[in-house]
Amino acid sequence: MEGPSARDKMQHLRLNDCGLTSLDGVKNAAGINLKSLDVRGNAIQGSFPTEVMSYKRLRSLDLSYNLMQGPLPTDLGTNLFRLRTLLLADNFFTEAIPSSIANATKLQILDISDNALSSTLPSELGRLKRLTLLTVRNQRLVDEGITGPLFDFGELNRIEHLDLSGNGLSGTVPESFLASAKTKSPFMSIDVSGNRLVGTMPQSLSRFQMLRLYLIDNMIDDIAPELCGKSGWFFGEVRQFGCDAILCPRGTYNRWGRQISEAFPCLPCPGGAPNLGSTVCVTEDEGMIDDALDAIGRDSNGRGEIPTNGSLPSNDEDEARKQDILEATVVHVTVGDLYDVLHDRISPLDPQETPFVREGHSWQPDNSYLHIQRTSEESEFDYSFAENTHHAGASRRNLRSRGH
Repeated sequence: MEGPSARDKMQHLRLNDCGLTSLDGVKNAAGINLKSLDVRGNAIQGSFPTEVMSYKRLRSLDLSYNLMQGPLPTDLGTNLFRLRTLLLADNFFTEAIPSSIANATKLQILDISDNALSSTLPSELGRLKRLTLLTVRNQRLVDEGITGPLFDFGELNRIEHLDLSGNGLSGTVPESFLASAKTKSPFMSIDVSGNRLVGTMPQSLSRFQMLRLYLIDNMIDDIAPELCGKSGWFFGEVRQFGCDAILCPRGTYNRWGRQISEAFPCLPCPGGAPNLGSTVCVTEDEGMIDDALDAIGRDSNGRGEIPTNGSLPSNDEDEARKQDILEATVVHVTVGDLYDVLHDRISPLDPQETPFVREGHSWQPDNSYLHIQRTSEESEFDYSFAENTHHAGASRRNLRSRGH
């Protein structure tokens, strides 16, 4: 009787940073007993690899930093129910997080950040009681990413790192938010920055003794006073600077949306910073953005639209053009694109000529900036666009456009 082959004996396969473009043939290298597969940092293309779904004993799967796209398998959690670690970050996965994830009840680490997921957060995530890390940040490659309400994750009693930043979550932070989480963990970090959350940060969060709570670039109205006295939050910064260490007050701003040291206080903003935790100051010139958006109307989420056949009015003398603008075909643009039109730095926007203006590209106030630098005598500009979050390595893309 033959014993197990070398293929069947293999339990761990690591092929990260090998220049792979597919997982074809992986079954020839690893048998059914494979427990961990790491193909991080390759150039694997196509949909989620079906080969992986046959490894029923898989404990750890790392497909991050590849070029995969399309929806995640609906039976992901059903087939790979033994997973402890699932890393899918920095791909181009789309559509919703499958509800079958609830079947992977042993999951401890789940990272699906920096993709193009949409829909709402599945409530099934809140049933993964062993999770210590959950990050779904930055799903804005398409539209607003993950939308809908922020639910309380009330059953996650081991969670220490929760990152939902850079999405389109709305509503208030529930009073019962993370009600079962450890209150004395020195590593507790919650990041919901860059969403559309409103209301008051609830007093119930004061039960956490040590916490990093990132809230900038939302529409938060107030902070419960009890939170401003938490001496252990942000490694003592709240003890030093009170509420300012959580969010800069209305009418002030700084790069981080909160005070992080004596050298970086929240600064007055003459043009007005309407929200707590503002990371930009709307100057008098930049205030024209609001005037222009008001001229053509904006929806309840603050998003504006501009015409494809011309630029927006930049002062009161252009009032006569409002009706023409209202009747024009429109596309969504970023605040940076709009700022450029108002300041005549680029030609009138045309989706055919200006590659960074695309149908369905939303303008999100106070959440991005555009740095412009002339690079040649022919009025060619280099555009660097980045999310203005607290992360040191905020995602960045370079764009080229020819001005006139």
